[in-house]
Order: sequence, then C-alpha cells, then structure tokens
Amino acid sequence: LIQTCESRSLKNYNSIVKVLGKPFIVKPAFGHQGVGISLISSSEEFSHKVDQQSSNEALLFQEFIPNQGDYRVFVLNHKTQAIMKRVPKKNDFRANFSQGASVSCVKDNTISKILSNAAEIITRALSLEIAGVDLILESTSNQPFFIESNSIPQWQGLSKACDINIA
Repeated sequence: LIQTCESRSLKNYNSIVKVLGKPFIVKPAFGHQGVGISLISSSEEFSHKVDQQSSNEALLFQEFIPNQGDYRVFVLNHKTQAIMKRVPKKNDFRANFSQGASVSCVKDNTISKILSNAAEIITRALSLEIAGVDLILESTSNQPFFIESNSIPQWQGLSKACDINIA
C-alpha cells in the first residue's frame, strides 16, 4: 500500500512531510479522471492547493512513488479481464487517459500475474464485483503499490488499448 493520510488527521504541511516525505500527492477523496490531483513539493504549493478546496471537501495525501506510469486492472467478478499501462503526457505526473495519458495493453506475463493477483485480492477485500484497480510498480524494485480502486471505472482507455469491448 502507498502511505496515505486524510485531511481530517493531518492539515499541517510539515506533519504531512514527516509522514510521507516530499514530494507527495494531494487529491480529492472522491475524485475522478485525475481532476484536482496535484504533486506538492513545497509549503507554498500546499497552502495554495488547500486554499482552493471547499472547507467540507475531504482530501487525501499520498506518498509519491517514482514510477514509469501506472496500471489499470479491469476486474469483473474478482477475475482480471484486461490490464493497461498508462503513461503520463509530457510535463504531467498523472497517468489518467482522460488527462491525455498514452495507453497500451499489458502483454508481459510476469507483470500481468503480479498485477492480476494484487487486483483480485483487493476487489475481494473491498467486495467489489466490478472495479478498475490502479497500481504502480516502483521504478527500481518493480514492487507493486495500490493507488486506488474505482467502483465505476472509466473503460474507454482500456477498450482502446486492449481492443476489447468492455460494455
């Protein structure tokens, strides 16, 4: 799991850095399509981001794991249907198809097995019959890290990358 905290427990930049290091990710707890996600490297960026949020909107802070893109694992009834790799567009760290990331179907058996096993365990633990599970592999160790699960996953990028009809 990626180290994560939420805004009700930590609101101070220095206390977040103490837990997560820097840079770190800040995102809405109930977001979609990469909207509102920022990479925070300074107290000034943090203050600006927090000031932009409504007072009742919960935020999540996540450790930033260096990576070469992320993976969306589409799971139906706890069985992996397809996996795509998402690579951020230039000068962005968000690997969301809806934000312009490039996508490709994962065909490597070793990576597929690692990601499928993790995603299927996650969907069982969260009791999700349909999910898009987002994972990253750390750049140097290839250790998988769970980013988030989406119970209403966008499938257009996956359909394009893997040439399958999800609907």
